[in-house]
Amino acid sequence: MSLPSPTETLVSDKGVATAIKVTEKSSCSSLQQHGDESASRSFKSRLLRTVDRYWLFEFFGLFLAFSSLAAVIALLAVCGNQPSPNWTLTIGKGRLRKKLGLTLNTILSICGTVFSSALLIPVASSMSQLKWVWFGRGRPLAHYQAFDSAARGPLGSIMLLWTLRCRRLACIGAVIIIAALGISFSLQALVVYPLVAVPTGQSTIARTNVDFGNTVGLDDLTSNMRGAIYAVLYQYTQPSLSFSCPTGNCTWPEAYTSLGFCSQCYNITASLKPACGTEPVSTLDSSGNITGYINAPYCNYTLPNGLELIGLPSINVTDLVISGSRNNTVNFPDPATVTVLTTIQGSWQSSPPQWENMLAHPNDTTESEGLVSWNATECGLFYCAQKFNTTIVTGTLDEKLVDTYSTAYVRDERHVVIDIPKTFSNMTDNTYYGYNFKGLTVFFEGLWTGTFTHSDEERSFVPSSDIALALQPMQLADFKAMFSSLASSMSHSIRITAAENATPQNVDDAGPLKATGKAWQERPFTVVRWGWIALPATLWELALILLVGTILTTVRENTILWKGFSLAAFSHPLTEDVQDKFSDVVSPREMMKIAEKLDVRWEKTDRGYKLVQPYDTTA
Repeated sequence: MSLPSPTETLVSDKGVATAIKVTEKSSCSSLQQHGDESASRSFKSRLLRTVDRYWLFEFFGLFLAFSSLAAVIALLAVCGNQPSPNWTLTIGKGRLRKKLGLTLNTILSICGTVFSSALLIPVASSMSQLKWVWFGRGRPLAHYQAFDSAARGPLGSIMLLWTLRCRRLACIGAVIIIAALGISFSLQALVVYPLVAVPTGQSTIARTNVDFGNTVGLDDLTSNMRGAIYAVLYQYTQPSLSFSCPTGNCTWPEAYTSLGFCSQCYNITASLKPACGTEPVSTLDSSGNITGYINAPYCNYTLPNGLELIGLPSINVTDLVISGSRNNTVNFPDPATVTVLTTIQGSWQSSPPQWENMLAHPNDTTESEGLVSWNATECGLFYCAQKFNTTIVTGTLDEKLVDTYSTAYVRDERHVVIDIPKTFSNMTDNTYYGYNFKGLTVFFEGLWTGTFTHSDEERSFVPSSDIALALQPMQLADFKAMFSSLASSMSHSIRITAAENATPQNVDDAGPLKATGKAWQERPFTVVRWGWIALPATLWELALILLVGTILTTVRENTILWKGFSLAAFSHPLTEDVQDKFSDVVSPREMMKIAEKLDVRWEKTDRGYKLVQPYDTTA
């Protein structure tokens, strides 16, 4: 029987010999594989030791927390004072494709979770390591449980603060763990979303450089202009101004100008020229019989334009006279004035007291009335360029007239021209045309006529025209209000109808037929309240202080770097005599009572590091 070769192994199993051939190549391959595995394990071991020794994992936690906080600050710096952002995240494919909405609060919540979780990595490790440092001297065994509980949550941290009386480095970790409960709230409170009006479109309002009047060349008014005038005089609804505001809230950042009408009213009583005399007036007895005549004084009052109020005592007397003449006016000599309304009003009284001494018979009375007071008013209406500041709030137009320019000249009998300074208007074309001049002057001259009389005997009132009836009770303030409304209504009519009457031949004169503004809509804006960033920033700084302090304390006390390694408690148990004290304990509370009275110290014995009583140095 020959011996096996060096590359063969003889294996015997119950008398059966089997030769197994092991080649030299297989042996080398196995050794190489074993060497690679050993090298890999050695590298991994060295890497883990480096991570533990230099606290790399804890510093990574601090870095991750800092990065998430920096991301929050950068995100809010970009989104602050901007409309509230909304992002869409698409996941899945085909029929499973879904879109998820992401808001700023969602991202803040994610960053807050990352920050809290990362921050607790160095805090928990530091708290656990400080536990081993703490027992470098004799301490109650119950403190071991206090440190473990503090590293797990806020309640344990509160107990640790009470146990250490807030005078140890570990108390910083306890404060961080408790305050970390407010991180999510703090990050959410960083932003609020007040509603802020933002421009979302364009608004327009009618304007024009031209009053086209009647485009067929007649000296008559359009129905729109007539309606605008009568609407004011007879208390009908005024025409509404044309505007476009899609959101109901619009502004015009720059004041715009448009052709319109302006008005002024004055008290011209001082301009009345009296012409006085006497007139025989009959006297009556108690039975109504004429007993004689007296010469009663009276005065007629005349204005420079020829309008006259007769003050002659009579049964029928005149309360109001009206004139529409533009000649010889007191305050409106400009020929470009469209119309001037002049009125004289009188107040009458029966048997004025100053007549009584003129009566031949004291017991007789007179039925005649005498003029006891009088006043005159003059109101003018004229073309002008108007400048407006305008807003629309919840669909309600608020157009405020801020300035006017009315220096005009008559180019011909049909129209007037206004050349306004460039500083007055933001329009490129600053020439304004009133082609309706003659039609308006003719219309108002026919309108402002009439008288209002009454009979003292029958107390009946006789207006000679509708306008006389409307104007009779008015005072100066009423005239001012009426002419202001009249100018506004007629201005609206010009602007409303300008686009309708503009033709290819004259549309260039009208300038832009609409003033352009901005339409606003309330949207949630991101407003950052940076003060709330103080909590997470402070906690991060405290965590850094805790980690650096723990490292320095561990080096100074020459404590083994166990951190939160739970198996260390099994590697360094209590000595047997200390364990005997807990042999009969059957509840955690009973064990804690014993541990509170039992001081131990972590030190090296002849059997390795153990928790021993300070006087016990044996294992």
